[in-house]
Amino acid sequence: SESRKPELRDLTKETFHFLPWAPVTMISAARGDGVDRLLDLVDQVSKEHRRRIPTGQLNRFFAEVIEEMPPPIHHGHAISIHYITQAAIKPPTFVLWANKPEGLAPSYKRFIANRLREAYGFRGTPIRICVNARKDRHKDDKDPQRTVPRRPTVNSVMSPPNDASRPSMPHDRERLWR
Repeated sequence: SESRKPELRDLTKETFHFLPWAPVTMISAARGDGVDRLLDLVDQVSKEHRRRIPTGQLNRFFAEVIEEMPPPIHHGHAISIHYITQAAIKPPTFVLWANKPEGLAPSYKRFIANRLREAYGFRGTPIRICVNARKDRHKDDKDPQRTVPRRPTVNSVMSPPNDASRPSMPHDRERLWR
């Protein structure tokens, strides 16, 4: 009945308080009322679920967000978020690149998700926020997990390595080390 709709809507919002972004529509199984509205809503949510935001646009938006509320301090160190990109759709997944990903609190991720919703919609779909570590390009060059080969230095070219650490070389280069 019409008199119970506001009460049912409030009960639904209270029960599913952790899904404030999910739309609610009333339907009647007995009369079939609201099914057309439900199908329209499913189409709208499906479009939001597939929405893609260009990286440049996201980074301009994100610069404003960081200016409004900078990331928190973690163990006395400032967290620096370098950029954001949308890595996937279905559901929309955003990746942040930061110097200290472990220091970004869940509350700050929720803040970012809420700002994304305000700016771009995403009504009816969950948003995933992932944080990856960005390696410091100016860090010591002796990083054991480095995957990019180091450029040869004058010392490494001019002085022969000891036999134990010497990489295999083409035969004609072998004589250069003797």
